[in-house]
Amino acid sequence: MPATHLSVLQVLQHLIEQNQLHRALYLGEHAPPLAVTNFTLLPHTLGKPDARTEFTPHIAALPECDLIIVGDVMDKLDHTQGLHLLAGLRNHLQGRICLLAPHPSKWSFTDLIGLGFKRLAECTKDGHQVMVYSYAISDYNFTREWNNARFWANPEMFGKYWW
Repeated sequence: MPATHLSVLQVLQHLIEQNQLHRALYLGEHAPPLAVTNFTLLPHTLGKPDARTEFTPHIAALPECDLIIVGDVMDKLDHTQGLHLLAGLRNHLQGRICLLAPHPSKWSFTDLIGLGFKRLAECTKDGHQVMVYSYAISDYNFTREWNNARFWANPEMFGKYWW
């Protein structure tokens, strides 16, 4: 894990430049001032559902982008609503998700790892500790060496049938 002397802006800029992202959506009220060339950050406030509704219609209406940065919107949600939001974003994913979670918070490491997030960094923002987590379907499940025709019981059938 990177050192805590990194700022949230440095981690986000590195993520954007490393993955050559061009457009991101920030869920929250206080979008970070990112200064990356050929990059657009769209601030977006997500409506909070009441007890009878869920986030699915809100998530489906989000514009297409390379990265979704989930910021201070998570502070306003209870634990169940936050998990539903992250799971919904992951399931309707268009690119990558980056979560900025204050530390300590109601979101445990196991909650986020269970949703497929990886911890990128531990940073400071305005004197507070922030954990940066990332999810991308492209690097979520790596290709295993043994899962190929060479190690299959019937190599001629590998990849032909799904059960």
